[in-house]
Amino acid sequence: MSSFIDKIDRNHAQTAADTRIASSNWGVWQPAQCSVRLLSLLFLIAGSAFAGVTDFQSLQSIKQTASDFLEQQQALLGNTEHVSIEIGQLDARLRLSNCNESLNAFLPPGSKVVGRVSVGVSCSGPKPWTLYVPAQVKNYTKVLIAKRTMGRGTLIDANNVKVQLLDIGSLAYGHLSTSAEAIGKRLKRPIRAGSVILPNQLEAIRQVKRGERVQILASTGGVQIQVKGKALANGALGETISVRNLSSKRVIDATVIGPGKVEVQL
Repeated sequence: MSSFIDKIDRNHAQTAADTRIASSNWGVWQPAQCSVRLLSLLFLIAGSAFAGVTDFQSLQSIKQTASDFLEQQQALLGNTEHVSIEIGQLDARLRLSNCNESLNAFLPPGSKVVGRVSVGVSCSGPKPWTLYVPAQVKNYTKVLIAKRTMGRGTLIDANNVKVQLLDIGSLAYGHLSTSAEAIGKRLKRPIRAGSVILPNQLEAIRQVKRGERVQILASTGGVQIQVKGKALANGALGETISVRNLSSKRVIDATVIGPGKVEVQL
């Protein structure tokens, strides 16, 4: 009887020891296994998010491509000193495939390179796309403007005009760049102070009339020659007209240099 009881006690002790060992092993292994699974899941989520970001083309890279292209266009025209380029906003919801090649930029046929422009940016990769980027290009240059209000028929001189830097993209009807282009000419219509003086607003004053006698001046080797001639056309200051030399009867081209005077380059 005593031996039977001792056997039961030994079995009970062994069962308790086995339970403690199993519990101990479970406490060590189970958290480690959970940690590995959790880290794997986190890496999977992070990798998916990263892939989602890189699968789309950066809008900033598209805008930069358009800006660089417009700068190159202005440089080709020699417009680098007073140029302002502003790229418009793009829709933040755009989802264009990430291009694995360099982006290409171009201007649609017939486009201007100043004022409001639209620059095409395209990708020719496996998933091609094209996007048109709005931009504003301002090219400031010297423009002749009126210093004061002047009426029709006013003779332009250095006291009533001045040169100012303006954006030529806003000048649809042309402009003058120097006062020399206007001085000595007459206004065909009134103009307000601060207004741009347009080429078609001026008319040249006739210095020579067709059919009248003129003095022909010519210089060669430091010697000036003067002969009589007859104007075959009307001429304003600086214009070239046909004149007949009354001595030789030859018809020559001469530049009007003043009232009744023309000059020949020998």
